[in-house]
Amino acid sequence: MENKTFCLSFLKSKPAGEDLISLGLYTVDTTRASLTDTLNLINSLLKSTTDHNLTALYSDCKEQYGDSVEDINTAKTCLKTESCYDQVNQIASAILDAADDCAGKGDIPLPDNNPLKKNSLVLGDLSDIIMTFFFFCCPFPFAAISFFFVSLLLNENWQIDDICSKHRNPSFCEAVLNSITGGEAEVDLASVGQSLILSTHTNAFDTLTLIHSHINKTSEVQLKQHYLTCSEHYDDALFEINEAKKSLISGDYNGVNRAASAVEKDAEACDSNPPPDPSQLPKNNKNLEDFSIIVMIVSVFLVHN
Repeated sequence: MENKTFCLSFLKSKPAGEDLISLGLYTVDTTRASLTDTLNLINSLLKSTTDHNLTALYSDCKEQYGDSVEDINTAKTCLKTESCYDQVNQIASAILDAADDCAGKGDIPLPDNNPLKKNSLVLGDLSDIIMTFFFFCCPFPFAAISFFFVSLLLNENWQIDDICSKHRNPSFCEAVLNSITGGEAEVDLASVGQSLILSTHTNAFDTLTLIHSHINKTSEVQLKQHYLTCSEHYDDALFEINEAKKSLISGDYNGVNRAASAVEKDAEACDSNPPPDPSQLPKNNKNLEDFSIIVMIVSVFLVHN
C-alpha cells in the first residue's frame, strides 16, 4: 500500500497469532469507528463554516461517508461468513475513492491542518489495507501475514504462481500470463499490467461487437432486452478499462485496482439472472471477470513494489 508505515504500525497493534479473518474484522471495525467519528466531525464543520465551497465539499462527504457506513456493515457480514471477498474489495475501493475526495485530492483542495483531511487520509489508509488483505483471503497466522507484507515490500520480481494462486480460476490466470510472458515463470509486473489491460480491452470490445450483432438479429424480446442491458454495461467497462490504462501509466496502482473492480462489476451485472442464451456471451462475461481479477491482483503487487 502507499502508506507502508501506517500499514506496518496498524498490523503490529494486534497481538501475534490472529488469523486473517480476525484481523480483517478488526480492520473493518476500526474503519467503521473512523467513519462514524468523521461523520460527527463533518456535522460540526457544516455548522461552523461560511465558505460555500467547503460547505459543498462537506455536504458531499457527509453523503459519501454515510453510504460507506452502510457498506462497511456489509463487508463485516461477508467476513463473518467467510464469503464475498470480491465485494469486500469493492466496498473498500469505494471508501478509498470517497476518502481521496474528502482529503482534498479532488476539485476542492484542503490545507494540511484541516481536520477532515486528516481523518480522510486515515480512512484511505485503512481501506487500502482492507483491499490488500482480501486478495489473500485464506486464514493464516499473523506471523505469516507480517512475513508476507515484508516480502511484498522487498520483492521486485514475481512468479506467475505468486499471482495466480490468489485467483479464483488459477488455470485461466496461468494460461493468460503464460501467453503474455511467453512461458517465462518470472514476470515484470508493469509490463504484464500493460498487456493485461490491452487483453481485457480486446475481450470487452469483441464482446460488445458480439452483443450489437445479437441485438440486430434477435427477435426474442427478453433476450434482446438482456443484450441491450449488457451493451450499456460493456460501454461502462470499456470506459473503466481506459481509466485503468491511464492510472497504470501515471503510476496510480490503486486507481488501476478501482477501475478493474468496476469492470468486474459490469461483467457481473451483465451476467446477473440472464435468460437462456445460446451465444458466446455467458462465456465471454466470465472471461472478462477473470481478466479483471488478474488486473486487480497485479495492481496490488504493483502498489508494494
